[in-house]
Amino acid sequence: MVASPLIAIAFASGLIGQNVGKPVPLNSKRTTQIQSMLPIEPGGSFPSAANREFWSSASVQAMVEPAIKRANGMLKSPLPELPATLYLEYYKNGNRTHYQDAFGKLTSRLPALTLAEAATDKGKYIPALEETLIAICKLKSWILPAHDGGHKTFDGKDMFVDLRSSDIGAQLGLAVYILRAKLSPDVVRLVTGEIHRRVIDPYLKAVDGKTARMWWMDTTNNWNAVCLAGVVGAALSSEPSIETRAKVVASSEVLIKNFLKGFTKDGYCSEGLSYWNYGYGNFLRLSEAVEQATKGKLDYLALPGAEVAGRYATRIEMTRGLAPAFADCDLTSVPSPLYLSRLARKWSWAGPADQKVVPGISDLYEFTTFAFAPKFGEPKKEESKPENHFWFSSAGVYVGHPSPGNTLSVAFKGGNNNEHHNHNDVGSYVVALGTTAMVVDPGRETYTARTFSSPRYDSNLLNSFGHSVPVINHKLQSTGADARGEILQSSFSDELDTVSFNYLSCYAERELLQLERTFTYGHKDSFVVQDTLDGKSEIRFETAIITLAEWKQINDHQITLTKDNKTLLVTIDTGGIPFTISDSKIIEDAPVKPTRIAISLNEPVRTAKVKIHYAVPEG
Repeated sequence: MVASPLIAIAFASGLIGQNVGKPVPLNSKRTTQIQSMLPIEPGGSFPSAANREFWSSASVQAMVEPAIKRANGMLKSPLPELPATLYLEYYKNGNRTHYQDAFGKLTSRLPALTLAEAATDKGKYIPALEETLIAICKLKSWILPAHDGGHKTFDGKDMFVDLRSSDIGAQLGLAVYILRAKLSPDVVRLVTGEIHRRVIDPYLKAVDGKTARMWWMDTTNNWNAVCLAGVVGAALSSEPSIETRAKVVASSEVLIKNFLKGFTKDGYCSEGLSYWNYGYGNFLRLSEAVEQATKGKLDYLALPGAEVAGRYATRIEMTRGLAPAFADCDLTSVPSPLYLSRLARKWSWAGPADQKVVPGISDLYEFTTFAFAPKFGEPKKEESKPENHFWFSSAGVYVGHPSPGNTLSVAFKGGNNNEHHNHNDVGSYVVALGTTAMVVDPGRETYTARTFSSPRYDSNLLNSFGHSVPVINHKLQSTGADARGEILQSSFSDELDTVSFNYLSCYAERELLQLERTFTYGHKDSFVVQDTLDGKSEIRFETAIITLAEWKQINDHQITLTKDNKTLLVTIDTGGIPFTISDSKIIEDAPVKPTRIAISLNEPVRTAKVKIHYAVPEG
């Protein structure tokens, strides 16, 4: 597990975490067995443009019509410029978006032009596609500046494989496979040579122990699945040697188990739903690519932990269309319908096996992998019954659903402050009415160099100031695995669920003797958060409510939160201790600027119980 954002960026830069000279343990018999499953020639399971019956069909034409429209616009637009100064800007001021946006505009031409030409078969898009392929191959680096420590890859001193370069390799390989007969032989040689030089060769050298192990091979976060999916996709689509393709697949079978270890035993993803869509989505892409290439003989979804990790997507939702934005997550994130449709072909809990979800055209690898994926076997059936809650006991994360006829749902977390894409948020919670989050976890900020470096928690969106948790003697929560929510008790029934955490360890305050938070959720529109404080001496105590709603104080102990024509009544009970309610805006470079409503005890206290009760107003 990545120990901190500082270590994360060091890993991503290839600076530490490398098993120098340590090869990936491969079983030669298994590699030979996988080789026997693969086709003699490289190429995707998706039909090439030479199959006119397929590409001329009405269903395919309708599916790629958006690509044709997009490609037509690209014919009128020049290639985006990517000068060296744009790549190197990141090292001067930490800006990630300027180069990434321009790089994305260049690479986004690949799927549109490839699909448009395959569908129309008139040669109209070949010049623009070849121009794009050559431009990508001429770039000094396919990896992102934020992942290129000391710009070593850009300078030609190293050949690191990252999230972006691996995906580019797969997309380029598929573009050449689909349109090989139409492309110039020189362009085909250039592209396949660069895929091997930049993706396959450095990966295999690390697998063999000839170079340092790339850190993501052993990590348990999204990088493992994303990079492996891209490397395998690049090899299956472009590598002429069946022995090499088999070796790439065999090593991925070993290494992908690290990704699955990143989920708790009950399937919790500490990276949040946005990164489940990204990481587990790429795991599905990898699994599907391998399963199709082997005609169903090799199924990564059968690996230990794969199913329970998939269930996270449906279990984390508070209500259909709303999930808590824990970790670096977008507030609008929902489980990808495309990925759920793939899971439904394996397990009935994910939905009907025949549901039709058309993949987007923004990534050629994803489109070709999922657009017409064949079914291997029937989905495993199981009885499905509505759950009024799900308790990720291993992670200390709870999701509660309202009883029929009610609307208030909740999610809260214990965990620790050393999770993947960590925020200092032990004790954070979300309260929603229907699909409207009234009390929020604010999710991610816009990524800059600061986000994944030692000053990460200077951000008031990522530190505990940006979460609905206490401030003790003006101190925020500490960072690290030792700052954790210890589960004291949990009980669940049809009407009332209660979970208590000891989160004393989250605050570096010696005067504290006790700090507990108890969540009590009534499935009929009631939720209570109670903090119990005990100190050696008098302590300043403040707690907070983070919201995007409009708030109004209606008396000395009640406020309302209003959003989307919905209102939540908040009642504050301090046991008679005087308190003050105030607010401030959390201003960071982020998609949202939430309001922090502070509830501050007016004087220091040795003991206190502060209770916040949320309910739907009567009438």
